[in-house]
Amino acid sequence: MRLTCQQSSWHHLTGNEISVLGLPDGTRSDAFTYDDKHMPVGGLNLETLSAEQSLMFTKFSTMCAFGTSSIKVIMS
Repeated sequence: MRLTCQQSSWHHLTGNEISVLGLPDGTRSDAFTYDDKHMPVGGLNLETLSAEQSLMFTKFSTMCAFGTSSIKVIMS
């Protein structure tokens, strides 16, 4: 099982006459590989991924900053 955390951020340029919103600022991607034994019997869902001792919480909370960014979790 592989979990990927993708983070992207953006910024806005505003001036006197022109505003440009949502310009890409930066991206980051972290991948974690686990043995099949880490897969819960009932499968994965948002509740199991965001639980305090879950795969996502323990690894991603230290790797991904949850500021004004967009976080995407991809399982494959």
